[in-house]
Amino acid sequence: MNLMQQGVIRSRQDVVTQLETYGLTVARETKAASALPIRTAAEISG
Repeated sequence: MNLMQQGVIRSRQDVVTQLETYGLTVARETKAASALPIRTAAEISG
């Protein structure tokens, strides 16, 4: 059973919302699991 059948996704905006929610969750977990400071590309390139 996919998200469309569950009624979670009904429109393009729902797709975007789901992806953002998933992305934020992954980012939060990655940050919490990592002891290393997260640096931006600008900081890394100097």
